[in-house]
This record gives sequence, C-alpha cells and structure tokens, in this order.
Amino acid sequence: MRTLHSLSIATLLCCVILLSACKSEKPNQGTIIYNVSYPELEDNFLISMMPSQMVFQFKDNVFHSRLAAKNDQLVITLMGNSNTYELEQSFAFGRQLIKSTLSKEEVQEIHKKENGKVLINPTNETKNIVGFNAKKALVTSSKISKQDLYYTDQIDFKDPNWSFPFNKLEGLPLEYEIDRMGLKMKLTAESFSSEPVDVSSFEIPSNFKAVDYSVFERQIQDLLESFVDLGY
Repeated sequence: MRTLHSLSIATLLCCVILLSACKSEKPNQGTIIYNVSYPELEDNFLISMMPSQMVFQFKDNVFHSRLAAKNDQLVITLMGNSNTYELEQSFAFGRQLIKSTLSKEEVQEIHKKENGKVLINPTNETKNIVGFNAKKALVTSSKISKQDLYYTDQIDFKDPNWSFPFNKLEGLPLEYEIDRMGLKMKLTAESFSSEPVDVSSFEIPSNFKAVDYSVFERQIQDLLESFVDLGY
C-alpha cells in the first residue's frame, strides 16, 4: 500500500510539473489588438478619421501590423522579418497604393535621425497586460519625450524590436508611445489570441507600386500634415 501511495504521489507530481511546463511555454504566434490614441491631437475633430486600433500578428519571428481608419479609407501596414531583417511597408489612401522595403541598417538609421540615441532603463515594476507579465522600462532620448514603456519577455520572438526606435528592448512592447513623422501615437494592448496565424496573409498585394522610401515618407507626411492643419 505504501508503495502504491508513493507511486500515486509521484505520478501526481509529474502531472503538475508537466502542466506547469505547458502553461509556461511561450507562444510563437498569435494576434495582439492595440488601442491607438493620439495624445497631442485630443482637440482635433478629425481624430475620428485616424486609426483607433492596430492589429499585430506574429509567427516564427515575422510580424505584421495593420493600422486602418474607418472603412479602410486609410491603411498602413508593416511586415518585419527577424529572420531576414527586412521591413516591408504599405500605404493605401483612396487610389494611392504604394509600398517600400528597407533593410535593418536603413531602418535603424532613420530611427537614429528622428529619435536620436534612445536609452532604456529597466525598473522592478510590473503589471498584467492581456495575460502577460509586463515589465516597466523608462525610455529617454534627446529628441523624443520621456515615456514609461511596458513590455513582456513571455512571447517567443527573436529580436522583436530591431525595426522600432527602442531596438535594444528585450521583449515585445505592450504599452508604449511612438513618434513618427511628427505624429505621436500611444498604443496599449487590449487583447491577445493564440489562434494560429496564416503568414501568407502578410503579403502586400501585387497592385501596390514599389517606391523609394523618401517618396513613401513624403506621401504619409503630407497626409498627416493635412489632418493637423484642417483640425486646428
């Protein structure tokens, strides 16, 4: 009886260990929905035309983010590949459909020019964001405002931030601010799904015209400036 009792306890312990291991396994694919707000455009009546959500999907070290305004009148996508270190981006507004591709070196040079040297100072503070343990870091730079950023290392993604201004951050950001082309956005994760992701859906349609990044940037900049000018 003692032997059977010991075996039962051993079996139970093994089950607990196995279940714990399964639960702690980091997802390598999934979908995160971020709420998008614009801290510096709160009084702009055209803010309703701007994207209010970002859909971020990832699988096997490749991510695809999609910002879309109401009725898809404006759509901006990014596809970053941590296996090849290429960033593809697209911009759709009315009949204008353009795309551009950048290397890791080109992306980081752009961020360095726009944001300066970004310093990341981890803290001991944490909070739960969409089921993940999110760690707080203080992000400072000579060219952008200081911010509190929350990120998680509980997602399996190699070098997830190489295409972001804070490329040295060791984890996926879940709450952060980003300043692109003079427009500040705050993104906060509001849901996570571990359902399988189809990477083929990341591809930019063939009817998008490939342009140099300077042209791509100018088109978006012109649109953002028109929103700001009309809203004030």
